[in-house]
Amino acid sequence: MSPTPHTTPHDAKHGPPRDDSKDGPGAGGDGDGAKGDPPQPVADPVLAVMWGDAPAITGDLGPAPAGGSSSASAPDHNAFSVDLGGIRDAENTMLGAERTAISAYESVRQRVANDINGGEVFGQQATQGGEEAHDEFFAPSQGTRHVNAVPPGPDQPIRDAANEYAAYMNPAMMAVLREIADAIENTGRFVAMLNRAGQLYAHADQESFFPDPPPNPLKK
Repeated sequence: MSPTPHTTPHDAKHGPPRDDSKDGPGAGGDGDGAKGDPPQPVADPVLAVMWGDAPAITGDLGPAPAGGSSSASAPDHNAFSVDLGGIRDAENTMLGAERTAISAYESVRQRVANDINGGEVFGQQATQGGEEAHDEFFAPSQGTRHVNAVPPGPDQPIRDAANEYAAYMNPAMMAVLREIADAIENTGRFVAMLNRAGQLYAHADQESFFPDPPPNPLKK
């Protein structure tokens, strides 16, 4: 018969008691209660939009990359049209959305930093509950009774559990921040690629030319 798993008392209105072997910090995924090492924290990047407005689409591609094609002839292509102004408008719209996303990210990033640095959000500084205790004594010489407030002491079991939980949760929060930052950065990369596409279209237009006319069939 397998031993009964440890459970933590839980208010019934919030659901059944917690099974620490499955739900506790670092519990093994197979429910055997095995705990791994706490995850290592990851960096939470500081994000910023490098562009004000999107760069003008001029067709300037910068220096030619090393080892590029040296072909003297350009391939023929059917005519097509590209709205370069529309591309740049789309870039500026996305840059505005980027700034909004970064502002929200920085707000969450600061809150997470405050919670981690404060060291109490999970109960790491918990004290004994209940009303504040008092120490009373009578001073005959003064004919008065004195009441001294006695501050509650630390709730060590709660503190121990909270510190164990924080060792896993703090890196987890930082990992989520990193995922958000990576997603925002990828959208920024897309804006840069969109601008590059516009520059390539403009450059192709500048380098395009009419082919030589066909030979005169009547000329002998």
